[in-house]
Amino acid sequence: MIVLAALFFALQDGTVTLEKTAPIGTLLRDLQQATGGRFQIAPSITDTPVALKVRNASFFETLDAICRAHGNATYADTAFAGPDGTISLRSATWVEYPVVYSGPFRVTVSEMGRFTQTSSLGSRAWTRVYVVVFGPPWIQVSSQSGAKAEFTALEARTADGDGVLPNPEELDPIQRIDVMNYSTLGTKTGSNSVYKVFQLRPFDLDRGLSVFRGKAVLTVADPVDTAVAPKEGTQVQTEAGTLVVDKVTEHLKSDKGSTWRLQLTMQPKQPGRALRTLLENRVQEGEGKWQDLELPRDNGMTFEAVIGPLPKLPDRLVFRVRKGDRKVEVPFEFKNLTFKKG
Repeated sequence: MIVLAALFFALQDGTVTLEKTAPIGTLLRDLQQATGGRFQIAPSITDTPVALKVRNASFFETLDAICRAHGNATYADTAFAGPDGTISLRSATWVEYPVVYSGPFRVTVSEMGRFTQTSSLGSRAWTRVYVVVFGPPWIQVSSQSGAKAEFTALEARTADGDGVLPNPEELDPIQRIDVMNYSTLGTKTGSNSVYKVFQLRPFDLDRGLSVFRGKAVLTVADPVDTAVAPKEGTQVQTEAGTLVVDKVTEHLKSDKGSTWRLQLTMQPKQPGRALRTLLENRVQEGEGKWQDLELPRDNGMTFEAVIGPLPKLPDRLVFRVRKGDRKVEVPFEFKNLTFKKG
């Protein structure tokens, strides 16, 4: 790869300044070196040089500028990132969505919809605004990571300035069939994102909203990878307590290999905390893929991990312990929120 011009690159106070003409792979490596973000580039993405100029930009603002300058690279798909935070770029036309960059987070309105209902319960209309918060590679925000999100809409006004936030006493409509109650952008299971569907009073979607303002309060933690040998009696000291392998059972055999069921128990350092606040809701099969766990929703500390099918049981499993719970506020404010037709 040949860099045509390199002007200036720096990371200060959580922002990036990058002025450079180079292939997209080089620009992403620069961003990775500065922020720690990890990227995987599809071979189909052409590596022709593109000109980039950003100053005091956030991680996502810089990444969006790179994709926009290239024109045929995107990362905002049905899935986004994953347990290790790696962002995969694929070859596709870059699509602009309404976006607010809030600190290291990217807040996106993926769609808006208007709904009407006529039934034995009467007639009613409402609108929905679909908001997705993308987490940077170093902050896990998905439900699988154990993170929690509380969204609040603070202001929503039409193009004429009329408020369309429902009153607290306005109940959600009773629906026999609820359609489009989730976002389809970047929220596939395991994605490093979280979403909220806001229900508002009806408004003209073509004219949109003059202002839509709110916040997301995220409860996040730092992940600490902990390797555990899948053998009965194994005990591993973790940040959260002692993780014990109680039982290992070969459950099923097939052409793809065997499936094992492991029973494990966490002996917490601090009693009283739910297991979901101590462990992420997933496990990695050695160096392989991550599998979802079904951790107890009550105060139970014993859980099961299903591994496979694999030719053999891995020498180690990787669990993620959550360390340093903290709340992060992500404010957002969209102005003249509409979607262009065509």
